[in-house]
Amino acid sequence: MDKITKENFIDFLISHGAISFAKDGEHYNLKSGRLSPYFINIGEINCGEELLRLAEFYSQLLDETLQNFDLNDEKIIFYGIPEKAIPIAIALAIHKGNPFFYTRKKPKEYGEATSRKEEKIKEIIGKVPNDDEIIIVVDDVITSGDTKYETYEFLKSIGNLELPILLIAFNREEVGLDGLDAKKAYEEKTKSKVVAGVNTTDLYDYLMSQGKYEEAKRIASYLRAYGTKEAKEKILRITKNDDRDVSKRKIINKRRSIIPACDFEEIEDLENLVKEIDSLDIIGGYKIGSPLAVRYGLERIVDKMKSRSEKPIIYDHQKAGSDIPEMSKKLVRVCKKAGVDALIVFPLSGSETARAFIYHSLENELPLIIGGKMTHRGFTLNDYGYIDDNKLLEVYRIAAEAGIYNFVIPGNRPEFVEKLTRELLGEDVSLTYYATGIGAQGGSIKALNDVLRNKYANLDCAIDLHIIVGRSIYDSKRKIEEIKRLEEELLSY
Repeated sequence: MDKITKENFIDFLISHGAISFAKDGEHYNLKSGRLSPYFINIGEINCGEELLRLAEFYSQLLDETLQNFDLNDEKIIFYGIPEKAIPIAIALAIHKGNPFFYTRKKPKEYGEATSRKEEKIKEIIGKVPNDDEIIIVVDDVITSGDTKYETYEFLKSIGNLELPILLIAFNREEVGLDGLDAKKAYEEKTKSKVVAGVNTTDLYDYLMSQGKYEEAKRIASYLRAYGTKEAKEKILRITKNDDRDVSKRKIINKRRSIIPACDFEEIEDLENLVKEIDSLDIIGGYKIGSPLAVRYGLERIVDKMKSRSEKPIIYDHQKAGSDIPEMSKKLVRVCKKAGVDALIVFPLSGSETARAFIYHSLENELPLIIGGKMTHRGFTLNDYGYIDDNKLLEVYRIAAEAGIYNFVIPGNRPEFVEKLTRELLGEDVSLTYYATGIGAQGGSIKALNDVLRNKYANLDCAIDLHIIVGRSIYDSKRKIEEIKRLEEELLSY
């Protein structure tokens, strides 16, 4: 039998519908609740000849793996996790000449009877394994690994069985809710070796080699949000010089600038401000708050702004980050259609919300600015609030691991900015900070510059700093003078 390469196997899966790709703008709903641009369904391989071909690949994978194990082949039994892996286990058993078994999939019954070994054995169809026999667990795909843990516990409860290998066709290379690699976590907890035929990064390579850039791009975006550390690093390494990657574009083409926070209620106030200050070179762009968007509609506000200025428009809807992950897709698409140049969110409702915003911003090519730490008192636990400061760093870290380096920072909390910068800086990392809390909330440009310039000037990195200022500008009777004062302070360090 000729060796089946990864490329051969991926081609086989795609040609038989076992790997499918969602149409542009559409997604598959996974059991995990995540929205995915691709779907793995090995159940689509359901004809005899195709199933035998699939068994050949599993057999080849097993043979390569067994070279590193000292196992008695005659004691091997194949177990197929219900339900899609059952025919795979049977076909593999036929191909290898070993026994197989599986269990009835039924709702869990409570009570003493179901915890007894004798009762559990009654659920088995096929060969009942004896103590000391070797079970090769077979499944189709690993995402979070939940069903695999249930299987492991069941098999351990019916006898003194060896469970050295979990054999799967496809590893989605995703992290769980805990941020851990699902495959590695399963291996550490069960001491079983997870052996996958192909990974999502292999699928990415295959699509690129076939010139299917759009499908590959969507998968790359998905992996950057939900992938394992290794998968993210590979994708970021491959796409490092890809100018089409929106996350690599500068929102504001300046190292330092002032961004007026336009949190007005009246559209006339916005128009008057832009008319008065837009000609100043230090003005890098405008931040639009939700009051204007709610009252007049975001698209109308953007159209009005673009008719008066060519500078970037950043929409600040940070509180969307306290919503459920599913809302991220809708908000990102609405902002993209409205024509904003970037979106600010503070994904404080959890890691899944952060990852969802990252994924949909990448897919819709809308630059994302991530924040976490607020500027007001009473926000964190050590200031009589609800949020753990250390957990806030996780918000920024998740974004940085995905290659997102645009961050809102609390300009009146230089000690937090120093801690955050130390956490994020690394090789080839260029951070862009958008500082709030300057002026009216007590923040000092000098204090920020002392942290960013003095402490990190010797590192091979670039930290762009943009000051988001509201009341200090538009409450001033001399707005131009106030902006020039801020400019002098910003550029003098």
